[in-house]
Amino acid sequence: MKISNSFSTNSYNQNFNGKMRTRILLETISGHFVNINKTDNTDRFDGISSITDIPVKKLKTKLKDEIDLKIYIDAFGRFIGEKFPELFEESRNYTDDLFKMLFAGQLGSRTAFNKIADKYDKKLGRFVDINIDEGEKLFFNKYLDVFE
Repeated sequence: MKISNSFSTNSYNQNFNGKMRTRILLETISGHFVNINKTDNTDRFDGISSITDIPVKKLKTKLKDEIDLKIYIDAFGRFIGEKFPELFEESRNYTDDLFKMLFAGQLGSRTAFNKIADKYDKKLGRFVDINIDEGEKLFFNKYLDVFE
């Protein structure tokens, strides 16, 4: 894994399989998804696609049901969290920050949410490059076939 301090997907490092938005990755690992805007699921699909080499169209077709999406992303997130313990720890910290926001009564506040996301962007970079091997990619491709 490489942490990319890039704030743009244009500076993609060709030595790595995929790149995923830091906030989306931390949510994926923790299983606590926050859909603050319309593109969040698109960012999830794009990130998983770039890491696993599964076409976005296939992901969207197979995971069109919200429950199926949650099941698949939970498995993917657990795998990434186990493979990269430093990201697992950051996902726990991110979740704690989200709960603090909830308890402070700022649940619907885009400003408060963006402040948390910015904190992790500054710490880890806006995107995280992740390298998984071909066998792991094949597993996630085959696992996707379980879904309708």
